[in-house]
Amino acid sequence: MQKRQILPLVLAAALAAMSACTDPADPPSASPDAAPDATPAVVCSENYTIRSNADLQVLASCTEVTSYIVIMEAADIVSVDLPNLTSLRGSLEIRDNPNLENLDGLSNLAVITGQLQIAHNPALTSIEGLAAVKGPLSRLVIQDNDALASLRGLEGVTSAGERLNIQGNAVLTDLDGLAGITSADGHISITSSPALTNIDGLSNLRGPVQVLYLSGNPELVDIDAFAGVTSIGEYLYLDELAKITDVDGLGQITSIAEDITIIDNPGLTNLDGLDALTSLGGDLKIFRNQALPECMATTLEDRLKSAGWTGSTTIFGNQDC
Repeated sequence: MQKRQILPLVLAAALAAMSACTDPADPPSASPDAAPDATPAVVCSENYTIRSNADLQVLASCTEVTSYIVIMEAADIVSVDLPNLTSLRGSLEIRDNPNLENLDGLSNLAVITGQLQIAHNPALTSIEGLAAVKGPLSRLVIQDNDALASLRGLEGVTSAGERLNIQGNAVLTDLDGLAGITSADGHISITSSPALTNIDGLSNLRGPVQVLYLSGNPELVDIDAFAGVTSIGEYLYLDELAKITDVDGLGQITSIAEDITIIDNPGLTNLDGLDALTSLGGDLKIFRNQALPECMATTLEDRLKSAGWTGSTTIFGNQDC
C-alpha cells in the first residue's frame, strides 16, 4: 500500500522541477529549417517625384508601385535604396542627380511595365542594380551619363518598345548589356557617343523597326548588329560614323518607308549592304562620303528607279569613280 502512494509523489515532484526550469513567457523556439517571414506586400499607388533622400523614405516600405517614380535633382542621393521594391507598374525616370553613383538599392526590382529613363547623372558609374528587371519596356533611354562605361544590369530587358535611345554617354564603349533585346519596333537612336566602339549587344534584334538613326559615333567600327532588321517603317539616317567602311549590317532590309540619308562618313567605301532593298518611299541622300565611289550611289539610285521608285536624289561630294 505504501509503495502505491510513493510513485505518484515522485511523478509530481519531477513535473514540478520541469515547470520551474521553463519560463512560461518564453516563446517556442523556431525550427532551424523554418523559412524567414516574407516582406509583407505594400502597394503604393501615388505618383512619386523624389528630390531628396527624405522623399525617398516615403517609398521605403513599398513592395509595388502602380504609377510612376521620378527621381530628379536630388543632390543628397548617392544610391537609390529601395530594397523592398519588386514591381513598378509604370515608369522609372532617374535624371539630373549630380551625386548619384549606382542603383544597387534597386536589386530586388523585377518588373517595370513603362519606360526606363536614366539621364544626366554625371557621377553614375553602374546600373547593375537593375539586373533583376526582366521583360519588355515601353521605351529605354540612357542619355548623358558622363561616367557610365557599361550597360551591364539591363540583360533581362527583352524589348525597348517605341524607343531605344542611347545618347551622349561620354565613356560608354559597348552595348553588351542590351543582349537580351530581341525587338525594338519603334525608334532606334544611337548618337553622340565618342567612345562607343561596337554595338554587338543589339545582335539579337529581329524584325522591323520604325527609325534607324546613328550619328556622331566616331569610334564605331561596324553596324553588323542590325543584320536581323528586315524593314524600316520611317527612315534610315547614318551620319558622322568615321570608321564605318560598309553597311553590310543592313543586308536583310527590303523596304524603307521614307528617306535614306547617308552623309559625312569618311571611311565608307561601298553600299553593297543595301542590295536587298527593293522599296523606298522617300528620298535618297548620299553625300560627303569621301571614300565612297559616287557611281555606287548612282547604281543604287538606278536600281531603285527600275523598281518603280520616283523620289528625289541628292548625291554629291563622294569619291570620283
